[in-house]
Amino acid sequence: LAIMPWWEALSEDDRAFARRMIAEERLEIVGGMYVMPEFTEPGGEVCVRQLLFGKPWMERELGARVRVAWNIDSFGQDRQLPQIFRQAGLDAFVFSRGGLNGTYDTRPAVFDYEGLDGTRILTCWLAAHYSSFGDVTRGKTGRAAIAKHDRLAPTNRFLLLWGTDMSVPIH
Repeated sequence: LAIMPWWEALSEDDRAFARRMIAEERLEIVGGMYVMPEFTEPGGEVCVRQLLFGKPWMERELGARVRVAWNIDSFGQDRQLPQIFRQAGLDAFVFSRGGLNGTYDTRPAVFDYEGLDGTRILTCWLAAHYSSFGDVTRGKTGRAAIAKHDRLAPTNRFLLLWGTDMSVPIH
């Protein structure tokens, strides 16, 4: 699991603190997979294997109920994902790249993603990508990202991430 090295490096006190934050719903664990797979190359089977091992570990070790599939950097989305995610007990899906067939300026940022078998899952497309606010260390404010999300979001609520792919934390 990508989270495993972080978890193993924590002291018992820090682990207890993280578990408490999770139990109080102040920290949400998303994804449920060992790593973020590239869905378009091996297909849905890789997702099933990731969820079979990753999600139970997160629930057992962290005390987290993983409810959201998180795949923000895969270059495509497999049409089996809604069915796979639903059968794994996930309620929603967040992604950034791929799967919109050139509708990047018209697709709503929140929609029901329908799989090949008709299964649907609430999905949030990060319209301004996972670098919603750009590299904040370089003074970018993210006004364009907010405007794009505002234009494409079907409600007055949407998800924006702070930071960028490789970003230095701000103190």
